[in-house]
Amino acid sequence: MPIATAQKYLDEAELFLENGLCKEAIDACKKAIEADPLSVSAYYNLALIYHRTQHFDNAITSLKKVIELDPGDASAFNNLGVLYFTINVFDEAKKYFEKSLSIEPDYKEAKNNLEKVQQELKKSASRPLSQQVIESHHHKFGFVSLWYERGQAYVTRAIQSALDNQYNTFIFARNGGTSDNPLLQTTGEWNVPNLTVYPEYRIPCEVLKNWVVQNDLKVVFFNEEYDLGLVEVVKQCGVKTVGYYVWELFDPQYVTGCKSLYDKIICPTKACYEKFKNLGMDNVEYIPWGVDLKIFKPTARTENKRVRFFHPAGWGGLHARRGTQFVIDAFQKLNDPNAELLIHTQHGSGIQESNNIKILYGTVPREEIIRMYQESDVAVLPSKWEGLGLTFLESIGCGLPIITVDAQPMSEFVHHGETGFMCRVVERKSYEGIFVDGVHVDIDDMAEKMKMMLNTGLRSTMHENVKTFAPDFSITKFKENIGNLFFDVVNRAGENLRLNLGCGTDIKQGYINIDQRWIKGVNQVADVSHLPYKDESVTEVLANDVIEHFPRERTEMVLKEWIRVLRPDGILKIQCPDVRTLAYGLVYNQIPTNEFSRR
Repeated sequence: MPIATAQKYLDEAELFLENGLCKEAIDACKKAIEADPLSVSAYYNLALIYHRTQHFDNAITSLKKVIELDPGDASAFNNLGVLYFTINVFDEAKKYFEKSLSIEPDYKEAKNNLEKVQQELKKSASRPLSQQVIESHHHKFGFVSLWYERGQAYVTRAIQSALDNQYNTFIFARNGGTSDNPLLQTTGEWNVPNLTVYPEYRIPCEVLKNWVVQNDLKVVFFNEEYDLGLVEVVKQCGVKTVGYYVWELFDPQYVTGCKSLYDKIICPTKACYEKFKNLGMDNVEYIPWGVDLKIFKPTARTENKRVRFFHPAGWGGLHARRGTQFVIDAFQKLNDPNAELLIHTQHGSGIQESNNIKILYGTVPREEIIRMYQESDVAVLPSKWEGLGLTFLESIGCGLPIITVDAQPMSEFVHHGETGFMCRVVERKSYEGIFVDGVHVDIDDMAEKMKMMLNTGLRSTMHENVKTFAPDFSITKFKENIGNLFFDVVNRAGENLRLNLGCGTDIKQGYINIDQRWIKGVNQVADVSHLPYKDESVTEVLANDVIEHFPRERTEMVLKEWIRVLRPDGILKIQCPDVRTLAYGLVYNQIPTNEFSRR
């Protein structure tokens, strides 16, 4: 009966699939598995649908179940190899193609696939010297990020481009959307060497680990990564990690993990740096962002008939953080025929004009955005909060005085009265999912500052001051700072990788706390006598009250294992209990019975 029921669901799945209803087909396969957990066909069909919809990690999991149920199925091993080949994990692909051929030596498709993967492995191993960026003194750096036209991806691009002249860089691009509506670009400026794409946002640890190992990466950069398990698996490979977080989205619950797992965290504003330092994070570094002053630059032009205020609204941001409505309200309050307001938003399409206010809708080429800056007189940027302040930097590059709000980090980009004006804050407000206050600008004060900007002499003076201020935020200085940070991380390899073995409830900050049990605060569940770390990759091994739990004949082996992972200049700290002292403490009620038993 269960088999018949399972087959009914499989027939339904096939019908759904014929009609393009993949989600319904997946649900039907899952019902078939519920009816018959040993149904190889159900798992196989589920894997094929997941492959078709580019849910590769789910497809891999389903095929591994097929192999578990039927270890003699050559086609399952071949298809598993195809999946790993698709996501560029060539070593794993090779392993499964070879296994398929060991079962069925004349399997033509598996033979062809094995030849393909061997060619890929050969390419990476024997790239011509003229094409090699990596030599003995170079290092390979990886980047895990979204990869399409939005802020996070541009941050990653900026850091990657700051390093790719000196180092070989590898991108692991995740999907920011869904399988039906992917947010992942691989053409134009997003088509870069060594690009690996993954069709989902959630990345399985095994997939990321294989990417790191296969490319022999020395440092991996994570952009706003809140699955710290991914960072941890990279650290377990003996690889250094650099992180980037915007302060407004950083939940303090991640402080302990970020302290122990990252070698460095980049802070793009003083406000971000000060907040993280106040949270107790000692691995942060302030690196002001940069703008390419050869691209974002003032141009000679005829004076506008009216003073043009420009507000680059972008997507508007969470909770309308760009303050677009504030700008409109203040401009309407200004109500001066000698002024005009230009707003660009990436939402919608078309143009709307009314009462000297012009709104351009839709995504446009970067060159068009630059032209909007260059043809304007003043930038109006009353953000409720900012991550790195990209629109401020672009305005500065184009020589525009800025009107903003008197709150960090917005105030970091303006010298009040010299390169622009800062307006009063009328309200501070909490927003759901945001971990800093949102500031609301005083509309009357902003309208007054707009009025002051109608003065030609004042604008001209501020324009010249901005041009003098701009080199402080040059992309050249930014690249130099980024290069220094990564160089420092590489050359202090292992400095922050400290292990607290057999920690139990003795959780220590700044360490990777390891125990064989899942206990609150434990970072990694592992056998401390078989550590999952590379040779000479750890700076410190701490083992309090651990070694005595091993039989005497295993003690030497365990000590050698701990020494194996230590760098030559590493430190091994071992504490063993003094039985007489413990017994004394128990007799005189200085320690509880359970603590005596544990130790």
